[in-house]
Amino acid sequence: MQVAIIKTTISRNKLKQEIYKPDEQKIIGYEEIDENKYYDPIAQFVFDKMKNKKTSEEVKE
Repeated sequence: MQVAIIKTTISRNKLKQEIYKPDEQKIIGYEEIDENKYYDPIAQFVFDKMKNKKTSEEVKE
């Protein structure tokens, strides 16, 4: 799978105001990576959230 490497710039003034919209985004390159390496952390995060939600619902009963 090919992914883009993006350089993002946000000014300090925007960050102080909690505005997180980038001032500039620029593609600086591409990289070939293994799909499992890319998706596994996301899948693990969602799985953990679902497992914790189910556990907390079981405790309420």
